[in-house]
Amino acid sequence: MKFLLVEDDKLFAETLIQVLARHRYLVDLATDGEMGMGMAEAFAYDGILLDFKLPKANGIEICQYLRTAGNKTPIILMTGQGVSSDKVAALDAGADDYLVKPFEFEELLARIRALLRRTKGLASPVLKWGELCLNPSNAAVSVRDIPVALTPKEYALLELFLRNPGRIFSLDSLLDKAWSFEDSPSVGSVRTHIKGLRQKLKAVKLPEMIETMYGLGYRLKAACNARSPEKNMASRQAGVPAAHVLANKREQDRANLGNPLKSHSMLPKNLATPLVSTPPLITAFSTDSPSPKTIPRLLILEDSENSGWALSVADVATNHGLAVEIVHATQQSPADIFSESNLRPDIILLSLNAAGNSCGNCSPKGVNNGWSLLAQLQSEQVKNTQGQNLPSPVPVLPVPVLVVTPNPSFETRVKVARLGAAGLLTQPAIPTEVVSTVIQILQKGLPPRAKLLVVDNDPQMLTVLSDLLQPWGLRIQRLKEPERFWETLEQFLPDLIILDTEMTPLSGLELCQVLRNSPEWSDLPVLFLSAHTDEETIQKAFWVGADDYVRKPVVAPELVARVLSWLERSRTRQFMADVDNLTGVANRRKSTQDLMRLLGLAQRQKQPLCLGLLDLDNFKQINDDYGHAVGDRVLRRLGEQLRTTFRGEDIVARWGGEEFVVGLYGIDSHEGRQRMDQFSQHWQQESFTVKANTFHSTFSAGIATYPHDATDLRGLYRAADTVLCQRKTARRDRVQSIFPP
Repeated sequence: MKFLLVEDDKLFAETLIQVLARHRYLVDLATDGEMGMGMAEAFAYDGILLDFKLPKANGIEICQYLRTAGNKTPIILMTGQGVSSDKVAALDAGADDYLVKPFEFEELLARIRALLRRTKGLASPVLKWGELCLNPSNAAVSVRDIPVALTPKEYALLELFLRNPGRIFSLDSLLDKAWSFEDSPSVGSVRTHIKGLRQKLKAVKLPEMIETMYGLGYRLKAACNARSPEKNMASRQAGVPAAHVLANKREQDRANLGNPLKSHSMLPKNLATPLVSTPPLITAFSTDSPSPKTIPRLLILEDSENSGWALSVADVATNHGLAVEIVHATQQSPADIFSESNLRPDIILLSLNAAGNSCGNCSPKGVNNGWSLLAQLQSEQVKNTQGQNLPSPVPVLPVPVLVVTPNPSFETRVKVARLGAAGLLTQPAIPTEVVSTVIQILQKGLPPRAKLLVVDNDPQMLTVLSDLLQPWGLRIQRLKEPERFWETLEQFLPDLIILDTEMTPLSGLELCQVLRNSPEWSDLPVLFLSAHTDEETIQKAFWVGADDYVRKPVVAPELVARVLSWLERSRTRQFMADVDNLTGVANRRKSTQDLMRLLGLAQRQKQPLCLGLLDLDNFKQINDDYGHAVGDRVLRRLGEQLRTTFRGEDIVARWGGEEFVVGLYGIDSHEGRQRMDQFSQHWQQESFTVKANTFHSTFSAGIATYPHDATDLRGLYRAADTVLCQRKTARRDRVQSIFPP
């Protein structure tokens, strides 16, 4: 387990770190409040130990800041004052526990263990898996009462798996969780310690408990499925097939997932990898605590004619954080698809060639054709959602169906729309285009997770609006004093504002005009509520910058629909503003903001920041020889490879043309060059085929680091660009830093 200690008393901090280390806890130290907030934002911790009195920001302010930002990391506040008012203030600010100095370290350790149990939903203080027991109170591990001697890293990995059953940890995630901030090991260290842990558990004849998820990482097997080594031998001899031969392991998937369908399953490759620089389309499906039940599920209905295409779509979809099920439509009825509620897909991809053609003919086995299947999918979903006790007012919506057809005539489009499909693409459809459309449809179905500022002098109306909108997952900030509008706006940072037209001392019309006079808030949606129905008032509202106007008394379904609609538009607009449409990576504006944020963090924490500038070699020649469509294909593929290769916290962006930028926080010039060289070798293996001609693409790169080469973003870019130009002039296909090791 990894903790952040925010403490300015260095002697006390060193003592506490030693005590925690003896109990196998990793600790990162921040010596002031500002550094503590920055580290808590940048890195994932299992808990925060926070001093009350700190320079630059005190413990209460840090608690409030983190909780307001949505950070739910458990916090124990430590102080030298035992006044009850301080305890109340600490708990009200968001702290989970409170300790008065001086305290016994054993009490702190006991509170940490209790806090971890509550956080992970564990009842017993001892962690168990089959016959294995791990006791956090004395860091002892035993199997059938036989002690197992583990190294600190092996113990940390084992405890991490036991506290997170079922979660898949990528190699980078394990590095973050089991190694301290100052350490800089490679992913090979993780594999070495996993191997050592497995060997020691095998030596005491414990069934294999740590499962390798190929292309994903590692996870703890379910204890109830643990078998003896002899029984496991048979399954190990069969081996684990790669993704491209998943069709041969459908029986295994059915056993593992409890899926009665005759299907095969592909889990996303970037589990547990929250992406900082990736567009919202991707980050919406990346979670710090992923679970197969919360990962968006794509169900592809395939037939014998499009099985290869379905696998290509599945491969791209897994790179974008989706779990994929491929089902032979000719062998399944709509009822089978929804027979298990916990396996209900989030979206279905259906080819109108599947289960028969689009002319209305039936398949040889008598299963309905594609049109009938589409209709029955919708009716089957409605039937399966009836009679369920679901929370109101959230509706039960049918699973969206994306249709792919070789006949995109207007008549076909109308028919597809009447049958309730969420989208239509033309076959043959490029897999990346299909997945992009799938993600856009899924985005529309996500809970808004938005913040609304409601301004009205009437407290009763504020309560009514809050009660109406909160069940939709919206966070509501009520404000009855219009004079505090600007202060609240800057602190709350809403995604939408609801204003009453008539208020004192400032009207809603005046507040809206003040808002629109600021370029920073010019695009923020504003919805007016008013009892006035006269044309003059309505015209004034839109003239000062309103986006919508709703009349009082409020009709609940109408208001909810309007709010959700504007939030969806705002989210789409934000995505378009942040992401490069061709490559899917961040654009220059968004990445500049992210790089400036990381640069500020590097300055506060005295860490390096590596900026890599990539430029495709001879890209004009590719466009001239093969056409711009092929050139776009190369750029799109490079964007995909950059997103999936670099860490979640890295910044990946396209700054124009064939120029890309990679920002690596906490990475010096030497390691940055190594990682760029590795990616260069990986990229050279990519091949592109055009009319029987196959070619490969290369890139050159220049690297600069803060603070060695420059202290601001502009300086880093110029330094990296200078080196890149030298590489282009001398010899292409090379990565170079300013001062090579």
